[in-house]
Amino acid sequence: MLDHPTPWRAELTRSARDSANRESQDRLPAAYWKYLLATALFGFGNSSNAFLILRTRDIGASLELTILIYAAFNLVAAVVSYPAGTFSDSWGAKNLLLVSFIIFLIGYLGFALTQNVVLIAGLFAFYGLFQGIFRTAGKAMASSFVPDRLRANGIGWYNTTVEVLQPYREPRRRPALGPGRACGRVLLRSILCCRGAFALWLLIPEIQDRAHRSK
Repeated sequence: MLDHPTPWRAELTRSARDSANRESQDRLPAAYWKYLLATALFGFGNSSNAFLILRTRDIGASLELTILIYAAFNLVAAVVSYPAGTFSDSWGAKNLLLVSFIIFLIGYLGFALTQNVVLIAGLFAFYGLFQGIFRTAGKAMASSFVPDRLRANGIGWYNTTVEVLQPYREPRRRPALGPGRACGRVLLRSILCCRGAFALWLLIPEIQDRAHRSK
């Protein structure tokens, strides 16, 4: 005689299958963790803004002028955030992040090579473009990897990854920032940032925004 499953056994099997499916659906996808890895690699090369402020002061800017320059940097970062979100929706967060990395590299090389306060002020404003784009496109891309029910979880892990590197980026002492030392430090940071940008380009598949996927 064939051994037919009893109703309670079938129900138990169904419950175990549903539980396994729910558990797999509650996990963040592997592509998301690859993106966090690329973000961390870039973060190890990114210095804190305190380094740029010290560089501005060492070139000869007064304290008052340095405060004004840094305020302009924050203003640019805030103003560019909204259009960055628009471009992220239409052009793709990954492409926009790569553009922000290019802005970062150009800005940092300028900080290393220039000894002119006016150029430093312009570079700080230019660097504000990176800050505004990176904050907006970075979170947009993080959210695009995860389903709606895990959106807050995904953004939370992204913010943790960015913030946990903050102590590493802060200067532990006032560095000697002559032209040679500054250039060497910036080149080292730039190489580390290129590693993160390459990881983003290589490891992370192109993410189409939800509007394009629904078409």
